[in-house]
Amino acid sequence: MTRKSALLILLAGGHIDVPTRESLCINRDTVLKLHDLVKLVVGEVKANGKFPLEYDANIPQDGMCVVRRGWRYSCISQRTRADNPTVVAEQCEKSYFLCSSAVKDYLRWNLNLPGRLDGIKVV
Repeated sequence: MTRKSALLILLAGGHIDVPTRESLCINRDTVLKLHDLVKLVVGEVKANGKFPLEYDANIPQDGMCVVRRGWRYSCISQRTRADNPTVVAEQCEKSYFLCSSAVKDYLRWNLNLPGRLDGIKVV
């Protein structure tokens, strides 16, 4: 696992155990810059068409993703019904001209950044 892949797992909402993070020089004392994280996710969206890769807005699930749609980018969020998780209760889609704007929206609303990302400070 590389530092980049570890950061992408964390930015997708995942968790990495502390020994693995420390082996990649990512510990609680590390300070990450939001600008660098935005550039990292923008690169993934432009290369793969969406972020996170595992997220599929066509399948009922709770969460958010950034998707490239032609010349524009969309930030899609949805939640399922509490009594029936196979049915989408709400879905919202915001469109952007800039990929970085969609990614900033994703990071702000899905991960509450700037702040803490799995215990790592993001400024």
